[in-house]
Amino acid sequence: MDTEDIFAEGRSPHFEEFADRIGNITATDIEQEEFYMRLMQRFCINVYENKPIEPWILRAFADAFAKILMGGDWEDEIYLPWKSMSTIWSRAEERNLKIYCEIENTINDALKESQVQKPQITKLIADAADKHNCSYEIARDAYYKLKKSLS
Repeated sequence: MDTEDIFAEGRSPHFEEFADRIGNITATDIEQEEFYMRLMQRFCINVYENKPIEPWILRAFADAFAKILMGGDWEDEIYLPWKSMSTIWSRAEERNLKIYCEIENTINDALKESQVQKPQITKLIADAADKHNCSYEIARDAYYKLKKSLS
């Protein structure tokens, strides 16, 4: 793999200046956004050139990885400028909303076709649980909690 073109910027002596500005909190907003991107770049350059990784870079990654292991989202802990930040809801809250919407939409669609025959709610909950890789109880709880709060 030819790394010359990909990592040419990282070989610059300006990296140390960047690291100093990050360390003493005088970095610009753009430099703050580029922090992990530049760390990854420097990490790769050092690995490919068989150079030791600076301890402060390893600590920065260790801090981010520890937060991820404790439940943080990758995109929030290792921010890259081109990635979107996570939503205001947790993954469980998003899943619960999707479960509720799917069940309600299926019921509404079925009632449009036949005013008499409403689909069996237990089957809809079981289908939603399978689709979202959760237990029946979690899907049922999600559906009824949102149904109650939105009613």
